[in-house]
Amino acid sequence: NGGWYTLTIDMNAQTYTWAAIDAPTTEYANITLIGGFNSWSPDGEIELSQVSTSPHNWYVLQASFASDTELKFRANHDWGVNWGTGINVGDTYGGTGVNNGDNIKVPAGTYDVYFNDITGQYMFISNETEE
Repeated sequence: NGGWYTLTIDMNAQTYTWAAIDAPTTEYANITLIGGFNSWSPDGEIELSQVSTSPHNWYVLQASFASDTELKFRANHDWGVNWGTGINVGDTYGGTGVNNGDNIKVPAGTYDVYFNDITGQYMFISNETEE
């Protein structure tokens, strides 16, 4: 019925809830990953692509990190808006970033990364295969 909502799914309980949220007031030209993997340099930021049908959702496929690193999401190649949580995606695949939050710890590997700029929610899905 119009408006903006978040969908929360509890896979263990097999339930879901919808919650209304305020309409976004800011749109970003770009969202990137920056961190220890590129010496926190704007020259080596990883650009996320915007989902064309859902402009506040972003993703990058096959983001590779040669060694364990720390990183943040940031908007418009500027530190004015950046998201972090201080969690380790080796322990939990996602979280909800907050502006100026602590760095996100990421084990070495290759990931598909998804991010929502309204809620700050993100996921790192490992592309590593178990042998």
